[in-house]
Amino acid sequence: MLDCELSLKFPIAKLLDYESRWNELESSDNPFAISEQERKTPKQHSKSSKNQTIKIDRKQILEYPQDKLPADAEFKGYEEVIVQDIILTTDNVFMARLKNLGFNRPIYRYNSLKVTTII
Repeated sequence: MLDCELSLKFPIAKLLDYESRWNELESSDNPFAISEQERKTPKQHSKSSKNQTIKIDRKQILEYPQDKLPADAEFKGYEEVIVQDIILTTDNVFMARLKNLGFNRPIYRYNSLKVTTII
């Protein structure tokens, strides 16, 4: 039509090229430099046991039948293991409510949105 043309050109940066230019990254205020510096900095990681924070509901000792053990088996103690499980239970409630006690006026149930007559 009118020979219009639109083009975009972006500079290409190879991250491996910046490994040897660490000082340049430290002095730059370029967001790319800061991001690359954070990415290359090793993170401090310490693996700690979460077992100290787990609430224990019950303790159970698993016994093995003596007659199934070899004759030369020797008791060396117990290995402590925590097994986490989720138990879903129902909460069905039977409720008894007052009937009309012979009064001449009805009993009302009050809700934040509306008042309804029960009896």
